[in-house]
Amino acid sequence: MTVEATILCEEVAGRGLPDSGPNNIRLRRFGPAPNVFLCVEDLRRATWSAVPDVFLDLLDIAAYVYAADQAVKRGGSTGEAWGEDWRRVLHFGVPVRMPEVWRSRDIRDALLAVLSFLSEDEYHFEFHPAKSRDRFEGYGLFKEGRLDGGVEEITLFSGGLDSLAGAAYECLIGRRKVALLNHRSNPKAEPVLRALMRGLTRQASGAAPKLIQVRVHKDERLTRENTQRTRSFLYAALGAATAAALELNRVRFYENGVVSLNLPYCTQVVGARASRTTHPRVLAGLTRLFTTLAKRPFTVENPFRDRTKADVVRLLAEAGCHELIRHTRSCAHPRAASNSKPHCGVCSQCLDRRLAVLEAGQQAYDPAEDYRLDLLRGDVPQGLDQVMVAVYAETARRVARMSPSRFFRSYGELSRLSDLTGAAPSDAAHEAFRLYQKHAQGVGLVFKQVLAEQAGSAFWGGGQAGWLLRMVAGEAGESASSEQATSPDLAENVFRRCGKVWQVRYAGRHTFVLLPSVGAAYLHVLLQRPGDPLSLFDLVRVVAKDPRRFALPDNDCDLDDQGAAALMAKIQDYREAIEEAKREGNTVDVDVYTRELEELEDELRKNRKYRGKSRRERDPHKRLRSSVLMAIQRVIKKIRQDDVLLAEHLNLKSGFLHCGYNPVYKPNPVIEWDTDDVSDGAQL
Repeated sequence: MTVEATILCEEVAGRGLPDSGPNNIRLRRFGPAPNVFLCVEDLRRATWSAVPDVFLDLLDIAAYVYAADQAVKRGGSTGEAWGEDWRRVLHFGVPVRMPEVWRSRDIRDALLAVLSFLSEDEYHFEFHPAKSRDRFEGYGLFKEGRLDGGVEEITLFSGGLDSLAGAAYECLIGRRKVALLNHRSNPKAEPVLRALMRGLTRQASGAAPKLIQVRVHKDERLTRENTQRTRSFLYAALGAATAAALELNRVRFYENGVVSLNLPYCTQVVGARASRTTHPRVLAGLTRLFTTLAKRPFTVENPFRDRTKADVVRLLAEAGCHELIRHTRSCAHPRAASNSKPHCGVCSQCLDRRLAVLEAGQQAYDPAEDYRLDLLRGDVPQGLDQVMVAVYAETARRVARMSPSRFFRSYGELSRLSDLTGAAPSDAAHEAFRLYQKHAQGVGLVFKQVLAEQAGSAFWGGGQAGWLLRMVAGEAGESASSEQATSPDLAENVFRRCGKVWQVRYAGRHTFVLLPSVGAAYLHVLLQRPGDPLSLFDLVRVVAKDPRRFALPDNDCDLDDQGAAALMAKIQDYREAIEEAKREGNTVDVDVYTRELEELEDELRKNRKYRGKSRRERDPHKRLRSSVLMAIQRVIKKIRQDDVLLAEHLNLKSGFLHCGYNPVYKPNPVIEWDTDDVSDGAQL
């Protein structure tokens, strides 16, 4: 069930906002008990300039949204509605200095569009006039520490590899005067930032960058959700306010293109479950919003959109900053980090970082000892981390072998890039293809290099090979041996009946056999029509009416009983439709529904005659849904014994397979399956 929450800021009464019960939240920056802290004075002291009122409002909104993002828990991470439960409906009541500006349609639409895409939540805002006490909050508190000299660029600086490379690109290679803007959420990152700034200053000489840190945090008691998808909006708002104070018209994010485009490279990291900080759609939305607020052209851009992570690491080495690599932080779990082990080693950010450093040949400056787990030589614990790493490696292997046309078919969202980047559609798509091919080939190169290092003996040079490399080497061997035993024309993705069993293959890997089951039959029907929902009743009836085609054993389940349940539920729906049509005086629909009802009742009588009367339940819809769900879960459990990656792809948590009242298989990216039956004599 989608989570809905009302967030009232300061003393806003919230007239017209829904009462969301336990999810009501009061956020305060002012008064005796504040729980959201935004120190605008950090920005004013650094720039020695006043921030325009409309951008002060932007900072307030961003701080409230950032706090609410962590205060409102997303839905549970289990169950078939995982994708739906991920999203929330958030109603805000916010005091602003310029309410008429924020109530304008252009600004409201731009704000809602960028926030909704960033976090995949639904936002609603009511803007109220702010009290005079916070209109001039903090003015007259200027102290020393102002930003001396001119500033040409505002660059967002998190302390990660990409942002460090961006700073080096600006001040060392471009020789531009740059202000590095950092969101300081806690003092834990201070040693890292100081080390990075010392290194940049030493290298830059006369073009040393300036660091602007703005403190924004919240009361720890508000922490209920850790995804923080709107932190990048807060970062962008801080950058825009700084640029407005300095009368600049541009803010730069630096992030490699693979992360920026955010194509579903790993099935466990799709949509806003992965960061969309610099996605072209986000940058275009921020550009639109800030241009409208500033009433002049304003740009938010990512100069690294055509670079891989390995390219970023090479740039650091070329700029003489390779010794600073170790001081950067990339892990998605900073709360669990320690001084000796700042990286977990298994999250997607750590995986990207480790492989990029190895590809760029800079492992001496990012040693394996800094990771709690060395995924190349250690063992990844079973669970989501193991699956994510395995799918990451497998996807890289698949992408490296793709042709441009197949890549474009697999990632349909590429068609929207031209509208967001301004490039011709063909140019934008081919640029993305070249980027992802380069990244995938680099990942493959790293695996080959490490495998070669460990090939000193039959037992990996006397040492223990890491789980990931054992998986890569083992699956490569399995694929090779299985392909020799199968037809050379076998498609990459197969789920088809072969004689009395099911032949299955996923992502060009090894082929295996499934014994007949009603769950396999349901999967077969759904895989035949990706993206096309099928009525639950029709799904059951298709299988129940033709059990021989699906090679179902007699003891698998009572198909006729399930078929009867489907018919009973459908009959109930038609009877209700007939009554409604009668009340509305719609005689045409009454006649049509009556004929359909008579046919269904006749089919039900035949069904009962064959296998006896089906059990009567108070809610046939619920009973039917439960039986289909359990059948599909059973077959996925069997698939897991032969292919973990396919089981995870079909797992109801992945969001690709939905088994509600309208089951549908909707993969992202699109996957083509060979589902055509073959003769009984075909060789597996």
